[in-house]
Amino acid sequence: MTVNFLNRGVLTLLFAYAFVQILTMLGESWRTYKSGLYAIATWGVAALLLAGLPATGRTLGIHTVIGLIIFVVTPLGELSISLKLRRVKALAGLRRVALVFAVLAVSSMVFYLGVLTFFPHFKSDYGGLFERLLIGSVIAWMGIVSTYVMRHLNSLQKPEQSAVAS
Repeated sequence: MTVNFLNRGVLTLLFAYAFVQILTMLGESWRTYKSGLYAIATWGVAALLLAGLPATGRTLGIHTVIGLIIFVVTPLGELSISLKLRRVKALAGLRRVALVFAVLAVSSMVFYLGVLTFFPHFKSDYGGLFERLLIGSVIAWMGIVSTYVMRHLNSLQKPEQSAVAS
């Protein structure tokens, strides 16, 4: 699990940095998206911390608290970014798909932390499923955004940048 957390942390922080660079390249202020970017960066930093704090023994409590924080903050951050994507014409085509995965993450978070808390017999059977759905949808959202940007990189550049690149 340590390697998993390290990979997740480093790749998430790289994603946040690259997203800021893409927004800057498009002439958009990253500050418009700062709450979502901070949430994603929190996910990355937390993953790096969790690599050294296993969910056993003395560090179980710290691991759990960090996990609860990122399980709430990150899906909401991705939802925030997804809702704002229409502000940038070049990223507007990404909005619908990003929104689907952000809503899936938020729904999984609500079930995992909200609904299953009141039904302990279901939590023991389905808690792991909703935790994996939450983690998977958060990671998938970053993958989809990254893939969209990579596939549309030339069309995302400002006209003056495209002329210079040619």
